[in-house]
Amino acid sequence: MERVFILDLGKCTGCQACRIACALENGPEPAAAWRTVLTFNEPNLPGMPRFHLSLACNHCRAAPCMEQCPARAFRRDEATGALVLDGARCLGCRYCSWVCPFDAPRYDARARVMSKCTLCLPRLSEGLLPACVSLCPTGALAYGGPPPRAAESVPGFPRTDFAPAIRFVPLREGRRGPECSAAQPADSGAAAPAAAPARASLKKEWPLAVFSLGSAMLAALVAAAAARGLRLDPAAFLVAGSANLLVGTLHLGRKLRAWRALLNLRRSRLSREVFLYLLFLALAALAAGAAPPGPAWRWAAAAAGAAMLYAVDRIYDPVAASRYLHSAGMLWTGVFLTGALLVDAALVGVVGGARLVLYVGRKAAFLRRGLPLRPLAAALRLGFPALWLLLPPGVTWLPLACLLAGELVDRFEYYAELEPPAPRRRIDADLRALARAQGLT
Repeated sequence: MERVFILDLGKCTGCQACRIACALENGPEPAAAWRTVLTFNEPNLPGMPRFHLSLACNHCRAAPCMEQCPARAFRRDEATGALVLDGARCLGCRYCSWVCPFDAPRYDARARVMSKCTLCLPRLSEGLLPACVSLCPTGALAYGGPPPRAAESVPGFPRTDFAPAIRFVPLREGRRGPECSAAQPADSGAAAPAAAPARASLKKEWPLAVFSLGSAMLAALVAAAAARGLRLDPAAFLVAGSANLLVGTLHLGRKLRAWRALLNLRRSRLSREVFLYLLFLALAALAAGAAPPGPAWRWAAAAAGAAMLYAVDRIYDPVAASRYLHSAGMLWTGVFLTGALLVDAALVGVVGGARLVLYVGRKAAFLRRGLPLRPLAAALRLGFPALWLLLPPGVTWLPLACLLAGELVDRFEYYAELEPPAPRRRIDADLRALARAQGLT
């Protein structure tokens, strides 16, 4: 019989014992624990349920981390169903943390690879329970069967089609909280507070921002050359393309394992992005060779560039649902820069105008939601293209430099706004929805 975690919401007091047990079993620091205890209705709003969610990796049967890992660093333990991460294969690209809605994979800065709950496989092999289960003082957390028949619908728990191996025992009818809701003493020092939801940070993601914009510029160069029937210098193009790729690898924790990014072409968006980038470079270099094969090859290279930019956009499916309605989307950027290189006023005007509307609309939405507007970034984003329009004729490189500066600001903002899914965000969203339904807000 398949075994799963079982969490009784009526018994969990949020005492953090499971988190302490995880830290003692797997690391020297409580903050390094893979298990997190979150509270639904932490403000204790009247008339609404208040309970605790003890969450770690749910070892999903259709695990997105395993499917999307470009290095194929995940494997399934057949005996227990545990999803195991092999650090010796991991790139440290962090993409598994983007696709996991449970915030299970964590980046280990010391090892420069990802890490996650192992289901305490050594303990299971000895006939013992996972450490978090064995030290739960109220019996709220158990490990057994049967698995849930359908996706669990518990407020605050991410709703997915990934078949997480966890089953909930809901609060008893008529109750709005656990039978014993004891708060953790503030001065106990026993466990670190639950981590804040992971965010994409420009400090960490700037190599990806530069790489993606560089990719759009290279694709625009090839498309403009194909449209004008011009030849690019193949050596210079390959040098630029290789340098751009090297900048992208700066994001990896284990840079010398970058070649492993091609190992999961069948399922991983990241693998397909890398493959299409390399294919684009190869076709563009071939089309720009000393004996160019002809316009068909130039247009094939341009088409590969468009496919590559589409793949770049698809990378952000889990963290930016509006990727095609975002002014910094790579397909938008590639078409816009192509128009700029061709000095095509109609193409630049139509695409640039649409992107301006999207940018201003996004800032207006931020204002309504009380999110930071970043006025300096907005001034630079809008000011650089305006400067481009005001430049005197005859200056060749400066207008393009102004456009690229504006695009880079927009791309930096794009990364600063990314929010990987996390249970804390699901809890906040469900709490707001429930409060609105009950007229509390």
